[in-house]
Amino acid sequence: MDGNKRKGRSPVRKDILVFGGGNRAQAVARAFTEAGFDTQVLDLESASSTGHPSHVSGVFRDYEIHTASGGEENLKVAGMVAACESESRPNCEGLGMDPSERVLTVSRLEDRLGDLSPAPGDPGARPSVAFLLGVAEETSVHNVRKVLSLVPHFLDELKWRVVVLYSNLKVAGHGLEALSREMRIIGAVFLRYSSSPPKFTQGEDGRVTVECLDEPSGMPLVLHPELVVLDELSLPGGAERRLSQMLHAGGGPDGFLPSDNVRRLGHETNRRGIQAVPRDGDPLGRDFLGDDISSMMLHMKALERIQRWTPELAAEVDNRLCARCLTCIRSCPHGAIFFSTRIEISQEACFGCGICEAACPACAISLTPRADTAAKESSDVELPADPRKIVVFGCKRSAEKAMALGRHLGREMPGEVTFVPVECAGRISSGMLLEPFINGAAGVLVLACHHGNCHSEEGNLTAKRRVLNARRTLEEIGIGGERIAYHTLAANMGVSFVDTVRGFAETLEGLRERDS
Repeated sequence: MDGNKRKGRSPVRKDILVFGGGNRAQAVARAFTEAGFDTQVLDLESASSTGHPSHVSGVFRDYEIHTASGGEENLKVAGMVAACESESRPNCEGLGMDPSERVLTVSRLEDRLGDLSPAPGDPGARPSVAFLLGVAEETSVHNVRKVLSLVPHFLDELKWRVVVLYSNLKVAGHGLEALSREMRIIGAVFLRYSSSPPKFTQGEDGRVTVECLDEPSGMPLVLHPELVVLDELSLPGGAERRLSQMLHAGGGPDGFLPSDNVRRLGHETNRRGIQAVPRDGDPLGRDFLGDDISSMMLHMKALERIQRWTPELAAEVDNRLCARCLTCIRSCPHGAIFFSTRIEISQEACFGCGICEAACPACAISLTPRADTAAKESSDVELPADPRKIVVFGCKRSAEKAMALGRHLGREMPGEVTFVPVECAGRISSGMLLEPFINGAAGVLVLACHHGNCHSEEGNLTAKRRVLNARRTLEEIGIGGERIAYHTLAANMGVSFVDTVRGFAETLEGLRERDS
């Protein structure tokens, strides 16, 4: 039992709790307070801060934050905002270079610009600087903007030569395409590689030799720059990683809160009422922090007023069947399931993805129309019994829309295909994958969202694991694992949808001819 509860103290109630201790956290807290929210800040980044949270329970409108310090009262909040500071490291892993006086990060170069000497009068003795953009790992729009803003200083003031080596030049930000063209005009050399990455050799004096290929001409080049400048990777800080785990708010492939997920607004997480300030600023060059804070406040006010959520399906548990194994709690990506004296599911926190339904070993959970809606349709997924059919399970947010787009584009679908839409690919249970084969179906294809774009964060990965398990089962019983397949696509990939389905149908036809 919590120490505060033993003493009979009630939790302190606030509207918004802001996690973080830097300038962003203070700006968020100040804006929410000025907008009329009762706000409190918890600094997770300061070692001297008291009242660090130990865990979070509850759901939207009724979150409870339990603190590790016995002298601090627990907090009850309607919603939370993560505004932790990120960290950076040089983007040089695997390049064979170590940071030194001749190998600098962009940030270190900015600090040292005043120490660099202009080039001598002899043009043949002009030193050069090589900027590396995304050579080791993908860079960001913000790194490109930083590098391009430094190029004129070297060309115009120091009279150095400038080379920019890159794989993908991220110029989607405001004015970056024009800026990159301008840098070429004033003398910067841009060398792109697509298949053969540059080779770097660092000597004992720290100098770097760069061997690369000029792809348009096919000529090999050897460069001896005076300076090599590395872009920097933005990484979630330790406080943000701990917070993501504690809140059970998926950090996505890059670990940041919020994840870079096209299925939600830029500040939303996979838990209702928990938001986060997007990282790195806005690539279009706007006042991103002010815009994001305003958007978060509007979103929170809307959540407080909306009484009915979409989609119209919510998970319900039949406690007569429930074995209290807690599988549903572990599998729910939205923190909507909790245990008191029995398993309970909060409709306000449930997103209706159906992942818990597929995971429940006792079949005690089902998706049903929400109590506050007029939905009449059953949520049961009906599987075809026709043995000539190919069953395609597809996420409603991606595959179903891609199918509609493919038809709109006039692409012809194989006639033997039956498409079964699901709320999330994570709702596709092992039984659903195998049942068509029991009925004699030719094959099963699962189409999920791309990695990092699943609305439930990992529903697509859960579906992929189940497909791999089902494939092994089919191999063991002699049907053949090739008869079940998994692919990812986006809602705008109508042509890819049709091509994927037709390709799978052709694979099955080849298997039939082989076995006949």
